[in-house]
Amino acid sequence: MLSLVPREQVEDMEEPHSFFKKVDIPVHVHYIVAFFIVVIGTLGMTGNALVIFAFYSNKKLRSLPNYFIVNLAVSDFLMAFTQAPIFFINSLNTKWVFGETGCKVYAFCGALFGITSMINLLAISIDRYLVITNPLQAMQWNSKRRTTLAIVLVWLYSLGWSLAPLVGWSSYIPEGMMTTCTWDYTTFSVGNRSYTMMLCCFVFFIPLGVILYCYLFMFFAIRNAGSNKKLRSLPNYFIVNLAVSDFLMAFTQAPIFFINSLNTKWVFGETGCKVYAFCGALFGITSMINLLAISIDRYLVITNPLQAMQWNSKRRTTLAIVLVWLYSLGWSLAPLVGWSSYIPEGMMTTCTWDYTTFSVGNRSYTMMLCCFVFFIPLGVILYCYLFMFFAIRNAGRDLERLGKSSIQQQSMRNEWRLAKIAFVVIIVYVLSWSPYACVTLISWAG
Repeated sequence: MLSLVPREQVEDMEEPHSFFKKVDIPVHVHYIVAFFIVVIGTLGMTGNALVIFAFYSNKKLRSLPNYFIVNLAVSDFLMAFTQAPIFFINSLNTKWVFGETGCKVYAFCGALFGITSMINLLAISIDRYLVITNPLQAMQWNSKRRTTLAIVLVWLYSLGWSLAPLVGWSSYIPEGMMTTCTWDYTTFSVGNRSYTMMLCCFVFFIPLGVILYCYLFMFFAIRNAGSNKKLRSLPNYFIVNLAVSDFLMAFTQAPIFFINSLNTKWVFGETGCKVYAFCGALFGITSMINLLAISIDRYLVITNPLQAMQWNSKRRTTLAIVLVWLYSLGWSLAPLVGWSSYIPEGMMTTCTWDYTTFSVGNRSYTMMLCCFVFFIPLGVILYCYLFMFFAIRNAGRDLERLGKSSIQQQSMRNEWRLAKIAFVVIIVYVLSWSPYACVTLISWAG
């Protein structure tokens, strides 16, 4: 852990960009952020540590594709380990307290482990693409040596981008609430702007494009192989519904956000703002409530399989999906009919509901939305997975004690595997939206 530095040394640090001096942030806001950082950091370190432990303790998991998974877990664990504690301490002090050198080390670690995670996801996508679209060639190509080399190249690529601000191409400075550090994306110098643009292109947009390409052609390969009929099970209806809402979210939000960012302002007028925000709310809420439906479905199947078999039908599953969309539609329409409103936010390149104006309608909508769309569904999801874990553990012991057939044990394992996959998706989704929920509540609290 870096040692705290005297106030004089902190004040000698490079002045933050004026972009970050517009708002005087109350102390209680820093404390709220500190709480969320503890939760997110603990989940990140615990979850990834379990993945690493499982890999090294179970020889069956040491397959070549899983090397990339473990590498991802390592980078994510180190990201949480190096960022969360420092962020937490700074939030309690309401400012950066580790000096200029500490700022550079913190930002370097954040860049290194963050970029490594992104490029590792790219490597996983390419590996799966080769295995599915050209399995014979993949079998010849795959080896422990080549997989290790690929992982080393991932880290070297990330290291190059992370070292650049330390040697003069851009720089690392405090940002936001002055409790974290990252590269300087606010100063309009040639070095800073070129680094930011190149970083976004070669670390985010191009890898994202390759990932989407790989999964698109994997989908076509699987469909052409005739496997798609086997995927049309009732639980997968919820998975497809989640994929639809997430696709529509990206399709309606990303291009508009990109165009506005190039123009440095919102360029689609008041009506465009309302349509954009409505689509973002509708598809975002649908994804969250769909994750809730997946959790409840897995909970019923695992804890009460007989009742689940009687209850599950194509008609009821379709009805549940329709109710998910209607529930989301209700929350999304509310700002259009007078309960809160849709306005530009942040850097004025996106629109969402008004969580900044202190009117009764806006504050009540924000609080009710956070409760009934985020926190209560999240609580139910955690409850479902907690009791699923206990049910699986107890059922496994009973099957072993009674000497039940391996078919029953395999069936139980399959259900738990589906639940774990869904849980990973939920964790990623929650971690993605938690900062936004945090900012919303901070604004709500004043």
